[in-house]
Amino acid sequence: MVWVRPVGIDYVKKPNERCLHGLHFDYFLVEPTAPEELALHFQGAFGENVFRLEERLGPRPVIRLVLKFVMELRIGESNNQFALIHRMSANQERREETERLVEETLKELAGNKRE
Repeated sequence: MVWVRPVGIDYVKKPNERCLHGLHFDYFLVEPTAPEELALHFQGAFGENVFRLEERLGPRPVIRLVLKFVMELRIGESNNQFALIHRMSANQERREETERLVEETLKELAGNKRE
């Protein structure tokens, strides 16, 4: 488990123990953040190649952002939490780049909340 304190949002990044390949990470946000807000920021960061899918888990809306052959973000499955799932087809360099982009987006989101 990694405890990270970027510019303003505290979060914990934890590998999902059920993933045998180490490709699934759960991010737990300390500061309440709406799933839609997170999704919009991630969509902006990953650009037009990301696919957005929406579904419902009971009363809860879940947003999935998918970058083909690279990763999937699942936002809204739990309060103040989202999951990053790397694809097996993505090489290690691409996985590290994806994690860096996710964490930079969280830092930018923290800056926007302060203004």
